[in-house]
Amino acid sequence: MLAVNSAGQEISEIVGAAGYLRGKGAKKLLLMGASKGGTAVLTAAPAIRPQPDAVIALSAPTVYSAMNALDAVPKLTAPVLYMAAEYDESFGEDAKALNRAGTKASEHKLVYVKGAGEHGVALLNSVKNWATVRAFIEKYGS
Repeated sequence: MLAVNSAGQEISEIVGAAGYLRGKGAKKLLLMGASKGGTAVLTAAPAIRPQPDAVIALSAPTVYSAMNALDAVPKLTAPVLYMAAEYDESFGEDAKALNRAGTKASEHKLVYVKGAGEHGVALLNSVKNWATVRAFIEKYGS
């Protein structure tokens, strides 16, 4: 496991981290990000060769600064889990749009948490949401 704490070059840092892990012998590569980090992993994933084994995006906006996940996800073939809360500003609608755009992904799953307003990693405070993410990680990470 490697956490990337961005210094402002999110895409190149994620691609570089993926290369580092694979260079160290990592057999599986899963990317997970929340909010801005969700947009970053979705935007970076198609640039990684081979693509990651799976991607998880929590409350990812379609666009953040120069990162455009809505343009990137149609190129993504790896399985993707999108999760966002209904009452978290526009992030729920963004998750729906990203899921619709990511049709080449071998699996694209949307978890739209009705009646909730949690954002990003706070979504994982729910036992049910955490179990969903953990199951996705186990499915593609083992």
